[in-house]
Amino acid sequence: MVANAVFGAVRAYMGDAGMSLDDLIEPDFYFELAGPFVGGVGLIVSVGLWRLRRWAWVATMIWAGVNMAQALYAYWVSEPQYSAMALSVVIVLYLNQRDVQLAFIESTRGIIRRD
Repeated sequence: MVANAVFGAVRAYMGDAGMSLDDLIEPDFYFELAGPFVGGVGLIVSVGLWRLRRWAWVATMIWAGVNMAQALYAYWVSEPQYSAMALSVVIVLYLNQRDVQLAFIESTRGIIRRD
């Protein structure tokens, strides 16, 4: 999540300073406008994941779903984003492992496992 948030924020600042009406239609405009905000939210969610907060798990799953939908749309319009697809799949697979889900549930309930 940290890498994803930093990547979004950096991509926002690498955009062109001069924008035209045609630039508003481009998908990259999103990164120039909302990139820093999305990057900040991603860092907050990363801290929540580190602290095993259930809301962070849910937010990350939503984030991965939105990223996957956007990457699939980009693939549909012949601008594939394979790295975004792969990262989303890895995040979803990791967060849906039984041990990971139990860690988030136990931290919410205050249960301490002694394995």
